[in-house]
Amino acid sequence: MTISTILWTIGTFVLVLLHSAVGLSEINPTQVIKDEGEVFEFESANKPVTSTIRLLDRPTLEHGIVRRDTSDSGEPDLSEDNHVYYNMIIAKSHPMSTYYSSEFDRIFSAYSIRSNIKLNNGKNLALTIPLVFSFDFYGHSVKSIVLTTSGFIYVNDLTHPYLTFSQYIAPMMADFETRKSVSAIKYVEAEDAFWVRWENLFVSSNYSLGTFSFQCAIFSNGSIVFDYIKIPITMEALRSASSMLKIGLSDAFYYEVKAPGIGTVLRKIVRYHELRVPRDQIVTDGIIHLVHQPTCNQQTSCSNCTDRSRVPAFNCSWCYDLGRCSSGVDRRLQDWHDSECHYSAGGTCGDGDRSIVPLGRTGTKQPPEAASRRSAGQVALGVCLGILALAAVATVAGVLLYGFRHPGSRLGAWLIEHRPSRYRERFFGASGGGASGTGGASESYKVSSENAYVNFSNT
Repeated sequence: MTISTILWTIGTFVLVLLHSAVGLSEINPTQVIKDEGEVFEFESANKPVTSTIRLLDRPTLEHGIVRRDTSDSGEPDLSEDNHVYYNMIIAKSHPMSTYYSSEFDRIFSAYSIRSNIKLNNGKNLALTIPLVFSFDFYGHSVKSIVLTTSGFIYVNDLTHPYLTFSQYIAPMMADFETRKSVSAIKYVEAEDAFWVRWENLFVSSNYSLGTFSFQCAIFSNGSIVFDYIKIPITMEALRSASSMLKIGLSDAFYYEVKAPGIGTVLRKIVRYHELRVPRDQIVTDGIIHLVHQPTCNQQTSCSNCTDRSRVPAFNCSWCYDLGRCSSGVDRRLQDWHDSECHYSAGGTCGDGDRSIVPLGRTGTKQPPEAASRRSAGQVALGVCLGILALAAVATVAGVLLYGFRHPGSRLGAWLIEHRPSRYRERFFGASGGGASGTGGASESYKVSSENAYVNFSNT
C-alpha cells in the first residue's frame, strides 16, 4: 500500500467522523420530529457562530408609519404601521379588538380543542404540526408550523437548535414555561385558519410576575392576528426578567458555502427582515392584526412580475432560467444566485407574457440581452481553450522537429535512445517473437493476476 493510499484512507475516515459528529454538510438538528404527538427541545437564546451554522443579520428595510386617531382622549386606540411585507394594525379598547376576542372564544367553543400533554409540562419544547391548508409567509407558501412553549411559532420545515433567531411568528417570545398545572397550550385546526392559545404561562424561575395569556390566529390568506388576554406587567419589566423578548415576525434565507480547506458545505442563516411590534402597545385586551402584502415571489408570470401596480413595495425582476419572480432577497436566494439570475433577470418581458415552465423544459424564452451575454461568454471561453490547445500542439511538434533535425544535440540523443523500437526490443526480445516463448525477456514482464490490484486513491 502506497503512502498516498494510506493518507487518503485516513483523511476519508476523519471526514466521516466529522460528518457523523457535527453534520458539516447541513445544519445539525436537535431532533426533527414529524409525528404530531412528539415534542422536541430547542435552545432558548441565540448562540454564537459555530462550525455548522452561522447566524447573520441583514439590515431591516425602512418603513413608513401612518397613525389614525379615533379616540376622544388624544391617545390613539387604532393605529396602522405600513411595512413592506405586512401592514400592522394595532387596536386597543376598540371594536376590532372586541370582535377578534369574541371570534377566538367562538372558535374554541365550536371546534375540537387539541392539546399535547408533553407540550404542557416543560420549557423550550416544540411540536411540529402539519396544516390542512397553506398560507403565505413573506410570500412563501407554508404547509406546516412548529408550535413552542416560549410563546412563538417557528415557520420552516428545516428545524435546527436556533429556532428563536428568525423565521418566526411571535405574539410574545420570552422565557415562558408550562410546568404549572394551570398552564396549557391549546389549539384548533380549522379548514382555513389555525388558532392557538397560550394559557397562564409563567416566566421561568420568576413566578411572582404572574401569568401571561395570549392567542394567535393564522389565516389562509396570510393574515395573522395576536390577541392579548392577560398581560400582568409591562413589556419593559418582562424584558428585564427574561433573557429574550421578541414580538412580531421575522424571516431568513439559507445560503450554502464551501468550507475553506475542508471541501464540505456549510449553511448560513441570514435574517433579511424583521417586523417588530412596539412593546408599549402590548396590553391586556389589545389586538395586533398583520395583513400580508403582495410580494414578488408570489407572481407567477413575467407580466405580473413587472407590473408595479401589483407589487408596489418592491422592484421585482423576472428570471427566465428559473421562471420565477423575485426582488433579489427571499428564501430561494440560493437558486437565484446559482442560476445567475442577478445578472440576467430584468424588469421587462420582451416579446410577450410567459408563465412558469419547469427548469429544463422548453417554452421559456430568454430575453435577447441575457442570451447574448451567455453566448458571448461561451465563445470567449472556447476561443481561449482553442488557442491554448494549438499552442501546446505547436510546442510539442517544434520540439520533436528540432530533435530529429539535430541528432547530435541532447534532445536528439534522447529521442534516439527512447525511440519506439527500443521499447519493443525490451518487452518482446530482439527477434520480436519472445512473447509466446517460455523464458527470455518475456518472463521478466509476465504479470500474475494473484498480485494485481486497483488503487482508487486518486479517483
